[in-house]
Amino acid sequence: MARFEAALIDLFISQADGLVAWCILPNHWHALVKTGKLKKLIKEVGLFHGRFSFEWNGADRMRGRTCWHGCSDRRIRSSRHFYVVQNYIHHNPVKHGLIDTSEEWPFSSAADYIEKVGRENVERQWDEYPVLDMGDGWDD
Repeated sequence: MARFEAALIDLFISQADGLVAWCILPNHWHALVKTGKLKKLIKEVGLFHGRFSFEWNGADRMRGRTCWHGCSDRRIRSSRHFYVVQNYIHHNPVKHGLIDTSEEWPFSSAADYIEKVGRENVERQWDEYPVLDMGDGWDD
């Protein structure tokens, strides 16, 4: 997962205008990126998925297994939407029961974000921009 995370970060640094937040889990990942070339970025993500799928399926002797089911994008509509999405991404390992607090997950930008912005500011953002029902209507 660490190698996948590093490669994904490199992909976004080279292909997007900014990487804001990310979280890599055992069976999926989330990223909040800035780009003016969404179609090109989605194509690059598809190629990236293909390379890693081929490698992992070969190592596991599972050729033909589907590792990734696609890429879904959401255009950020407001500052509220931005912070809710960022909170959702950082909270995802907690949602899935992998850890108790978001900064514990090693394959995420959460710990660095909390250190950069400060716990008090992050807690204020969590209160002001809650992820209600963990996805139901959060991108409205």
